[in-house]
Amino acid sequence: PAAAEGENADPTPKPTLYPAASYLRVNTARGVYAPIPLVEDGSFKLTQGEGIENVIHVGKDSFYMESSTCDNQDCVEQGEVTLENMEERILFNMVICLPNQVTLELLTPEEAQTALEDIYRTQEAYESALAAEGAYEAQ
Repeated sequence: PAAAEGENADPTPKPTLYPAASYLRVNTARGVYAPIPLVEDGSFKLTQGEGIENVIHVGKDSFYMESSTCDNQDCVEQGEVTLENMEERILFNMVICLPNQVTLELLTPEEAQTALEDIYRTQEAYESALAAEGAYEAQ
């Protein structure tokens, strides 16, 4: 008998990103965020509680740390990351705020898609492990 249509298809749809020329990946002590499409100029505040705050300015193909509550301000002094300059910078595509445990990375569309898929794979593995643990405990 012939296999049913779609029988061998992956049941999990591939996650997709909002189209953009570049993306921002944000990592904090609390976790990794899905890549953020950089589609307009603006600033946003990353608040982690206990007075920990970073303000990130983004453009369509760039970002920089506008301000931070950290003492040393190294992250603010690291300057702007752009698609054009990221290969020449000491930290390449990154700005790091060690005291506030924040890492920012400028990603190309291909890198962002891979990062998003990695997040989903990690989440699926975590959920599978929880399900297996629950099945084990139910025995």
